[in-house]
Amino acid sequence: MRQLLLTALASFALAGSAAANFTGPNVRVTSTEALGLQGQPLRVYSVFLDFDPIDPDAYTLLAVYNHRVVSGSMAGVMHADQDLSWNPTVTNTAIASIDSFVTISGLGGAASGTALDPSFGTGIGSVIPSLAGWYDMTPQIANSAASIKVMQIALGADDPGYTASVRVGYKRSGTTTPLFTNLEYSITTVVPAPGALALFAFVGLAARRRR
Repeated sequence: MRQLLLTALASFALAGSAAANFTGPNVRVTSTEALGLQGQPLRVYSVFLDFDPIDPDAYTLLAVYNHRVVSGSMAGVMHADQDLSWNPTVTNTAIASIDSFVTISGLGGAASGTALDPSFGTGIGSVIPSLAGWYDMTPQIANSAASIKVMQIALGADDPGYTASVRVGYKRSGTTTPLFTNLEYSITTVVPAPGALALFAFVGLAARRRR
């Protein structure tokens, strides 16, 4: 972890890196279609960390770091904010649905409570630098929920996307012992497999024959 991340987690005993006693956090990706500022078709992806749905306040998210692309490329990622930045503080409500940004709380704008790790550099550009991260700059306000959005990615509708790995730091709420887990997520255009295409063709043919 980089220096500011270490500072943010200084109050937690780093020896406690045991796995949590529930299955997670798990990573989940959703997507929606949208139009960019110039009217270009976009696919906007939201990356969530899903925690304990039975007890959504059981765990507190602290940081997402060591982000690394393992296949594909982020070169096609688009920003709608004027600064072309990953920093959520420049993502206002007018562009929130089509901007690319990282967040620790699921929020954009000044209320996000998110700081970029120094390895992120200026935070400007399509690519998240290798092993960069972001973390909770307001640890006194717990980021606890069954599902927390940690990133939004806007791509051209035909962009093939990429797969990346991250490391997540979190803790059981009310404790000071951090927990860590490695996760992988994929941002990719979903194309039916050849077998599925054949099935669609067969179903369509059968439907026509029944008419």
